[in-house]
Amino acid sequence: MIRSIKHLRGYDIAAKDGELGDVHDIFFDDHSWKARYLIVDTGNWLPGRRVMVSPQAIADIDGDEKKLAQNLTKDEIKHSPGIEADAPVSRQNEIALADHFRWPRYWEEYPSGMGMVPMIPHLQHQAAGSEPRALDDPRAIEEGAIPQGDPNLRSATEVEGYHVAARDGDIGHIDDLLFDDSDWTLRFLVVDTKNWWPGKKVLVAPAWTRGIDWSEQKLHVATERDTIKQAPEYESGMEIDQKLERRIFQHYGHTPQAAE
Repeated sequence: MIRSIKHLRGYDIAAKDGELGDVHDIFFDDHSWKARYLIVDTGNWLPGRRVMVSPQAIADIDGDEKKLAQNLTKDEIKHSPGIEADAPVSRQNEIALADHFRWPRYWEEYPSGMGMVPMIPHLQHQAAGSEPRALDDPRAIEEGAIPQGDPNLRSATEVEGYHVAARDGDIGHIDDLLFDDSDWTLRFLVVDTKNWWPGKKVLVAPAWTRGIDWSEQKLHVATERDTIKQAPEYESGMEIDQKLERRIFQHYGHTPQAAE
């Protein structure tokens, strides 16, 4: 099922033996666009502390009750490596977590999994009017636009609000991110077009973008504004079934995933 990260924030989360706190944020890696960690605010149970939980530990998502169940115990969480409130998550943090919980080190499996979701290039600051480098453009690698090595973890909360630019100009901002709860892949970005047009919300898949300029906080989409304007409208909480997904893919000129 495709779910909203914005709606997931604030969900209560429980261990096998009791309540833990609530979901504060989601961290995803910016190569594969997969959610890697839920950031849990432990509230009064462990005051002043936030912990990271892998989606692999999530046993159930109850959208009606706004609750998550996981297969860890409170003691395992209590003794897990914590994170500082606003500090970047280092690879050392991730290694410590993986060793503590005996989770696979996803970054070691990266070469075999990268083909599942097209990587999105990172854009360096560019002169006005210049084009972002495509993934297969050797100049992008030479200029460092595509990072070599480990992916970076990004906060979903941070990305919400980033500007969105079509080929012919700005079109809106990122309002939400939608993920598939079967594998925690981010499937769509919700783009709110009210910045430019009287406005509606539409969906764009990460793979259809030309890149993200993290320093400028802007997502570049590989289509024109009018195409985005004419896209099927998305309303918060709307169920995305195969029929709607097929319409969205076909509108942007792509083959529906089910047929790929």
